[in-house]
Amino acid sequence: MEAARDLSKPFTSAAAAFLGLVGLVHLLRAFAGWTIVIEGWPVPASWSGAVAVPLLGLAAMVWREARH
Repeated sequence: MEAARDLSKPFTSAAAAFLGLVGLVHLLRAFAGWTIVIEGWPVPASWSGAVAVPLLGLAAMVWREARH
């Protein structure tokens, strides 16, 4: 019964995994200081830290929803 419950919301679980992965990559970029340049403009690494917090929060909320 528990295995069937885990698979009842596959899209929600996939969305949680995707948001978590993107959030972790942003967090890693913030700490590693990787440089990203968009059309000649360097994007500050601190922005990735600011983006990582809401992404990881959303991932946690969606994961929690997938489990209920």
